[in-house]
Amino acid sequence: MKAAIFSDLHDNKPNLDLFLNWVKKNKIDSLIFCGDLANVDTLKYLAESFSKKIYLVGGNADSFYLSDTKKFKNVI
Repeated sequence: MKAAIFSDLHDNKPNLDLFLNWVKKNKIDSLIFCGDLANVDTLKYLAESFSKKIYLVGGNADSFYLSDTKKFKNVI
């Protein structure tokens, strides 16, 4: 099993796209996000772009609620 760990995205979707391309190329099985994804739109984009498990820890810059993560089956 291969996992990728990342954090402090702060809604930077161009960097998220670069990261997701790297994830696909390297056949990553799960993601661990350590905070500061930022808003619920970026959470939705991430969850829809990566169908495998995403382990998410909230950060001080995140503006979504834990209940928002329940909308996505792959976000834990």
